[in-house]
Amino acid sequence: MCLNQKNIIMTKAQFLEICSQRWEDIENLSNLKSFYEIEKTLDEVWTELGSKVLESTIGSVPLDHRKKKDQNKIWRD
Repeated sequence: MCLNQKNIIMTKAQFLEICSQRWEDIENLSNLKSFYEIEKTLDEVWTELGSKVLESTIGSVPLDHRKKKDQNKIWRD
């Protein structure tokens, strides 16, 4: 699937709102004592932001990502 401008649901304002929710965590990185803690916290923040942006753009993740939608109802019992 190729995403083009028509498929993108998130606006710039929505993106900035999601990022501003974690801004305080990013600012507090300088208070951490070790580079490991900084890297770990930053990774958690960016991973969460990435997930939120992706879900806002293409929709929420299904509960069971392995389950396929049964479009062919011939094989149902």
